[in-house]
Amino acid sequence: MGTRQAQRPGLALRTLLDIGTRPGYWTSVLRGAPLTLANLQASDAPGQRATVAALNDLFDPAVTWDDIAELRARWPGAMILKGPLGPADVRRAIEAGADGVHLSNHGGRQLDRCVSPLDLLGPARKAAGNRLALVLDSGVRHGADIAEALALGADLCMIGRPYLYGAAVGGRAGVERAVDLLVAQLRRTVQLLGVTDLTELRKHGPELCALPPSPRPRRLAGDEDGHV
Repeated sequence: MGTRQAQRPGLALRTLLDIGTRPGYWTSVLRGAPLTLANLQASDAPGQRATVAALNDLFDPAVTWDDIAELRARWPGAMILKGPLGPADVRRAIEAGADGVHLSNHGGRQLDRCVSPLDLLGPARKAAGNRLALVLDSGVRHGADIAEALALGADLCMIGRPYLYGAAVGGRAGVERAVDLLVAQLRRTVQLLGVTDLTELRKHGPELCALPPSPRPRRLAGDEDGHV
């Protein structure tokens, strides 16, 4: 697989210019409390990290769809909502001004009996039409999984475990190898289907449901978001 020297993160000129144009934001950051990673902080229980066992402490039950509309009013850029579970949520996301919806059962850990995101794709795409992008994760292990998701209405797929496995084995080179494998599998699947362009997967989606079998069951609880 080979090895490649890892590059340290740094501040590029573009980043420095971006910082310089937002003095109010950076002043508030410097004056505020130190930034921390919530899921790496100790919970109330001595010696216990804020993992799934203390997940309730990380959520605000008062959050509603009105808060999403407020975020939309404040944020001028693209906004994708992760977590909607069906066509009704997709319609509400459109009303709230979202540019995309990320279908996910969050790794199948926090809500491990939730419906598979793959089974939500068809109804979600029907509700969304062409008004927003649909992203899918949870259970993507093979290029054929990606092909199936694209055929059923997804615009793109996210992965978690595959790149983590690659990183654990070979660092950056391992991640690149994992991605290369997915791309090769996707290309082979598309070729076996007789499709010449990825856009044809969506066009002929209902006819392409019986894709070449991947090495795992179609319905998974999922574990693709890569959360700690």
